[in-house]
Amino acid sequence: MPVSIGIAPTKTLAKVANKIGKNKPSSVCELCPKEYTDYILSNFDISDIWGIGRQLSKKLNIHGIYTAKQLSEASERWVRKLYNVGLEGTVRELRGEPCLDFETAPTPCK
Repeated sequence: MPVSIGIAPTKTLAKVANKIGKNKPSSVCELCPKEYTDYILSNFDISDIWGIGRQLSKKLNIHGIYTAKQLSEASERWVRKLYNVGLEGTVRELRGEPCLDFETAPTPCK
């Protein structure tokens, strides 16, 4: 069973790293240092970001946002006003600011 590992300071960036890791021979991708993260995000399509679907991707494209780097540079206020607080959290996560907690223990089965 193939396994890939993404290591990054936030959950959203870790998901990006995981997707990149799937295409690497080592199956591991670490998004550090900042320069490497910026390079990856500038080549990472907006539609591949966790939580951004086809419809939202199309709306962002209308505003000239095509890459994860472009989204990370968008104004939080503008994103919240035009979209929602959830996308604002994604923007902050792409900048390296943790907004979503990592689960440290699995949810117990019922």
